[in-house]
Amino acid sequence: SKSYSEAELSNLISEGMSLDKLVEHFGPPASKHQIDRETVMMVYSFPLTPMQKGLHVAGFSVYIKNRSVVKWSPIMEETRQSSLPGGTQG
Repeated sequence: SKSYSEAELSNLISEGMSLDKLVEHFGPPASKHQIDRETVMMVYSFPLTPMQKGLHVAGFSVYIKNRSVVKWSPIMEETRQSSLPGGTQG
């Protein structure tokens, strides 16, 4: 799976988009939460990119009602240099 910017997500996800099309593009969600009888909230998270500094899109949540997208929102995350564990990777 890859990371997307908020602008890219805006172009890819639209209200009324079918659940099948969403899953076809992004794969299965990281988690699903039943909100009510017809509505499910699905959460997608992007792979961790330690190189990204500052505020970036870490994933998105999308509300599905009757198998169609009703709304979505990006999940923003702020990366600070000091929050990375010490030591080297490799």
